[in-house]
Formats: sequence, C-alpha cells, structure tokens
Amino acid sequence: MSVKLFVRYLILAGILFLLFAYASSWLRSTKKKSEPAPFITKPDTSTTAKEPTYYLGIPVENYRIEEGVVHRGEVIGDILADYNVAWEDILTLVKESKAVYDLTKIRAGNSYSVYLNPIDSLPNPAYFVYQIDAVDHVKISLRDSLTVAKVSLPVALKRHQTDITITSSLYEAFAEADLPITLALKLADIYAWTVDFYRLEKNDKFYCLYENRYVNGDVVGTGDVIAACYINGDDTLQAYRFYHDSLDAYQYFSHAGENLQRSMLKSPLEFGRITSGFTRRRFHPVQKRYKAHLGTDYAAPRGTPILAVGNGTIIKAERGRYNGNYVKIRHNNTYTSQYLHMSGFAKKTRVGAKVQQGDVIGYVGATGLATGPHVCFRLWKNGRQVNHLREKFSPAAPLPQYQMPLFADSVALWQPSLLGLQDPQLL
Repeated sequence: MSVKLFVRYLILAGILFLLFAYASSWLRSTKKKSEPAPFITKPDTSTTAKEPTYYLGIPVENYRIEEGVVHRGEVIGDILADYNVAWEDILTLVKESKAVYDLTKIRAGNSYSVYLNPIDSLPNPAYFVYQIDAVDHVKISLRDSLTVAKVSLPVALKRHQTDITITSSLYEAFAEADLPITLALKLADIYAWTVDFYRLEKNDKFYCLYENRYVNGDVVGTGDVIAACYINGDDTLQAYRFYHDSLDAYQYFSHAGENLQRSMLKSPLEFGRITSGFTRRRFHPVQKRYKAHLGTDYAAPRGTPILAVGNGTIIKAERGRYNGNYVKIRHNNTYTSQYLHMSGFAKKTRVGAKVQQGDVIGYVGATGLATGPHVCFRLWKNGRQVNHLREKFSPAAPLPQYQMPLFADSVALWQPSLLGLQDPQLL
C-alpha cells in the first residue's frame, strides 16, 4: 500500500470517529429532554390532622373549659346545678361515688374544671373534674352515662441529698434551710425509737438522702427517705430503708442490719420541748411546794396530737381533778403509760380500745393542775414509775440472715451519696 493511500484511510477513520461521537452526544441529549422530571410527593400540611391533647383521658381541644374553686359552705350539688345538671343525676352521682370518693366531702379552696360542649349556647357539661390534691383527681362523666373515677397524674421521682446542723431544734433547722417540714417529720419517724429529739445538742448533724415527687416539673411532695445519718459528737447512727421479707414491709435498719424500730417510742409527741423531767423533788408551780414529779413534761401548742408510745389497750380515759383529761394504756405485763392534761380525746379513744404505736389518742391542753399547754408523760415498769428516758427498750425483728448480703449491697450503694461523697444515683 502506498503512503498516500494509507493517509487517506487514516483521514477517513478520523472523520467517521467524529461523526459517531457527535451522533452519540445528540442521542443522549435528546433522551434526557424526552424523559419527564422525577415527581416528588410533598405532605399537604394544610390537611394533616393534629394529634389531640389529652388531660386525665379527656381530649381537651374538643371542649370549652371553665375553672373554679370550691367556696366555703359550697357543696357538689350547688356547683353541678349551676351547669344544668339535673338533681336526680346529682343524687345518683353522690350515691355511686362513695366507693371511689365521697363527693359530699369536697373541700373549700380546692379547684375544679368543667368541660363544656362548645357548640351549645346553654352550659352542657361533658366532664366535671375535682382536684383532690396535686396528683389525685375525681373525674365525673356527664355524657350518655354517669360515671365517677379517681384518676392520677403521672408522678416523677428525683433523688436529693442534704445535711442539716442543729442550732436549737430539728424543726427550726429545717425551716432555716428552707427544706420541707414533711422531711423533718419523716426523719423524726425514722429515729423516733432511737433519738430523743427533745434533747438534741447544738451542732448535731443529720445527713439525708431522699426523694421528691414531681408533677409536670413542679414539686408536689416529699417521697421516701432512702437513707439517713445522725451524728452526735463521736456517735453515728445510720439508717437505710429496706424491705423486710418476714414482716412484708419496708423498715429502717442500721448499717449493721439492726432494726431501728423499738417496742416504745422515745416521746409521745413529734415536736415539742421538755420543760420538766423525772425527779424525786420538784417545786410545783401551782401548789408552791416541793414534791416528786415522776414523769416528763413536754410543752407544745394546744391541740398538738399526742401519740401512744406503744401497742396496747386503753384502761383509762377520763377527767380527774389534778390530771385533767388523761389516758392510761397497758402495753404488756411489764409496761403501762399515762398521758395527762389533754385538751380532749381522739375519736376512737375509749376504755377497752386497742391502740397501735403512733396512734393519736388525744391532744395537748392544760386541763387539771397545769399552768400551760403540755402533756405530762408517765411510765410504769412492773408496777413502779420509772424514767422512760433511761429505759432500754427491745428492738423489733432484725433482718433475716439470708437478706443480709443484699442489704450490705444496698448500704454500699447509698452510703457514699448519703455522706455527700458522690451525687445520688439516678432513678
């Protein structure tokens, strides 16, 4: 083949290649233009249904809500009648509600809400909700059928830790620290058998790990005390909440597993102060002479509840010239206790009645030979009056041995948080 012929073939191949490339490019562009654009579906937000909001099981957007407060002297019939509820329906509700909540006992100051059908010109209630407290409510359905139910808002628990130094009393220490007094009462209950709260010393300390109860982010009350520690000088008494299998109940135990509950309380009052102790020679403020005072006087505001220090049977509940209104309880063959100068008796206080430790039997007063409101507490042991503050009362049932390993794990878990060495464990 000559050189000229080869060159011609090479030029022709180049031209064919360019024509092929141009044709391919034209076909691709034509195909792209002919294909429809992809279709993207967008949600139609204008027609998307909004999730209903429920409160205590009621779809609130469906109703017009009116809120009110129970006034003094107002009864449930007065409120419902204002919303055109028939009296026969009100009577039916009051009768049928007693198994759930007695509607005749609604309290002045408590809130209520009425859920009205918005299209009606006259009040036509579908629901009536009465607030018992921040958690519990009574929901009355007034639609086709009349029903009453007790419903509760969800409660969240959050753990807290605190420490308190005594300056004068437990009550004042909590008030100064702006801590809930209910927490002080719970501590008093835990240590009621082992700590004399009327003889606390300045600079005594309490450490406490406890729960607060929350509804919608707001504190609605104090929950359980998980652990506590009382320090008096070199003496330390820790308390841990733990479930006692044999007793089928939660109780508080020392770090060694000893039950902190005793057969007798240290005092017949939760709060107060000792004004006169057990002595063989005391100058009587009314009789103006020296005589034995074989009891302990606890001063407290008139009406303060007086508690039975132990389980037993009431053998006297009467009024005496010197003792005023008083109660006497036989606890067992060894111990008998007496409570003097009451302003009045509790409803169930009568001779022969059985009482449990901590039951209210009467109220502080100044009846009989008394110069001010107080309770004179006396204790007999084997028929002889004794100083109850010096008595060593037997503890309640300890933890069974098979529960001790689990209890030791519980102590190891909470002790660092209790003493402020780390943040409390999250729920």
